[in-house]
Amino acid sequence: MRILTGLVAAATPSTPVSQPVQVRTHKVQVRRLNVPTTARAGKTVTIAIGISNRRSTEQVEVALYGSVPTGDFVLVASASQSVPVRSGNGTTDYRLNHTLPAEDAAASTVTFKAVATIIGHRDAIPADNTALSLPVSVRP
Repeated sequence: MRILTGLVAAATPSTPVSQPVQVRTHKVQVRRLNVPTTARAGKTVTIAIGISNRRSTEQVEVALYGSVPTGDFVLVASASQSVPVRSGNGTTDYRLNHTLPAEDAAASTVTFKAVATIIGHRDAIPADNTALSLPVSVRP
């Protein structure tokens, strides 16, 4: 959380009064999305997602989506946990399991998408809360 301090002018121009205002911002980021390079249909794979947070402890939900042949993504797993502040490149890891369906083998590849959402607050820069994996080769 970042606290910004500024001044707000009064509503009536004849009585200029200023008062301090604090704005608290919240920010997390998907820093890492680790997937296997190959997998077998019907087998369970573990996907590791690293979430960074440099402002204040946040409750964060991570949703994992898998691609389907139409080009869309469908939800395959999710988890929520507390993400403490970490310095440098430190992340809080989420490990989500997903059993690859036969449809993934028919398509021969699957791409994963991870989306992090702060629970109860709006993220200051939501553009870096999503990450796409490289395609995973899926065999029958």
